[in-house]
Amino acid sequence: ALPIYKEIMKKVFAIAALTIAGFASKAQVASTATQTVNLNLSNAIELTFTGSGTATGAAVNLAFNTVNDYANGVSSSTQELKVRSNRKFGVTVKTNNANFSYTGATSPAPVMPVSGVLDLRVP
Repeated sequence: ALPIYKEIMKKVFAIAALTIAGFASKAQVASTATQTVNLNLSNAIELTFTGSGTATGAAVNLAFNTVNDYANGVSSSTQELKVRSNRKFGVTVKTNNANFSYTGATSPAPVMPVSGVLDLRVP
């Protein structure tokens, strides 16, 4: 009776060994890795006039043709400025000259100050 018991145990061990080998062959191996990324961010800003596509807008010509134009002022077409920035920003406007330039034959040339005459409207 003992040899049959040994034979059965051999078969059980063989089946157990095959089962373990089968599980081991299907086992998935997991691994992890880490990577440090440093971002060196600088303040960035870009100003572009949409009409010209550059940082220099097209010339704005204001025609004063009547007394009413002088009394009430005139308006230019819309001048659109696009601002792209990675930070908060504010837009301020200033002129390069204290007076408007004059082109014409009148002598002495008339002088018109920018201050108090030119308004900027932001819709």
